[in-house]
Amino acid sequence: FNRIWHAPDTLTQSLPRTLVEPDVLVSVAWVDVRMQPMVFDVPPIEDRYFSVQFLDLFTHNAGTLNPLTADGEGGAYLLAGPDWTEARPNGLSGVIQFETGLALVVIRIDATDQLEAAQAVQQQFDLRTLFEFTGRHRGAAPLVVGYPVWSEDLAIGADFLSFANSMRTTFRPIEEERTMIRDFRRVGFRSWKQPQSVQMPREIRAAMDEGIAKALARVHAEARRLGTVRNGWRMLDDAYLSRPTLDGRYLTRAAAARIEPFGMPASEILVMRTTTDVDGRPLDTAQHSYVIEFDEDALPPAAGFWSISAYDARSQEPVRNILGRHSIGHPTPPSFDGVLPVHVSAAPPALVDSHWLPAPEGACLLVLRLYLPDAMALDGRWEPPTVRRVE
Repeated sequence: FNRIWHAPDTLTQSLPRTLVEPDVLVSVAWVDVRMQPMVFDVPPIEDRYFSVQFLDLFTHNAGTLNPLTADGEGGAYLLAGPDWTEARPNGLSGVIQFETGLALVVIRIDATDQLEAAQAVQQQFDLRTLFEFTGRHRGAAPLVVGYPVWSEDLAIGADFLSFANSMRTTFRPIEEERTMIRDFRRVGFRSWKQPQSVQMPREIRAAMDEGIAKALARVHAEARRLGTVRNGWRMLDDAYLSRPTLDGRYLTRAAAARIEPFGMPASEILVMRTTTDVDGRPLDTAQHSYVIEFDEDALPPAAGFWSISAYDARSQEPVRNILGRHSIGHPTPPSFDGVLPVHVSAAPPALVDSHWLPAPEGACLLVLRLYLPDAMALDGRWEPPTVRRVE
């Protein structure tokens, strides 16, 4: 905890169960603010997109920083837990308060050009204790707790209680959920205990496993229909938000976390996905080639930048290729006719140029990202072009 880990390149998997973003360097830090706050330092950053995402254990977005919200000269931000009530110390640019005592910080830095310069910016972010910042009081040492080793198989059955109970010490239920949390105690959900499911009668364990299976089926079904569809592209426009804006939509939050556990609000990164062409046929880039045509005067509107990437639809991995190319977007120039075509296929075209996006040998997932999208992209006045099979 309380250390920043920097991905060395744009293709290193930085977060579990997430798609690699091939145009940004990612850094992550798990922070422990149960006993005292931490101070997060943002360096001066000019002429380069960046974002800092602050997530609690519920995957609520507690706050974000980007070139539009953070001073270009940088600053220091207090990261505090739910019980922090003291006045903000002098010299801080802001306060991010989490609902849970453990939280996640995700840094993204534009690396579409000058990778070494982006890496230099990456190394300037820092994390220190409040004592180190003020020099006045040391505060309590971090709690040392032995958390259970994660197992996906155990997490989707009655044994999930061993994980849930280990996290129970990191948050205080909000008023609206205290009755619900109290009801959960009937099945063994409480502060740190040994796995309760082991002590369950067989019929209770079976009932819990059945209930969890039904709940997961609902989550998967919701994930398939979540979001808004534009020209065949599905975007999650209101899924990754703060607790007040989600307003009790637990199924939405669970479905969104199933798709991308650490997603950003659409106002920060607008993500659009598709696995079908304009006629609804699955994308098979081993058998077919596809084209996406962006008019020069209708490129994706974003204050940061935009890009489109191809992934293996089954493994969710980016496509390794001889060009080392994993996206097309800003600042790729259009053709002479004012159209920026993106040619998507596994096999290279007869004339390989800057408009070819290498794709997998089989089922393909296309992802279009707008970093700091303009309002017209969020409200539907701008729509992405369709994916058309080349016959």
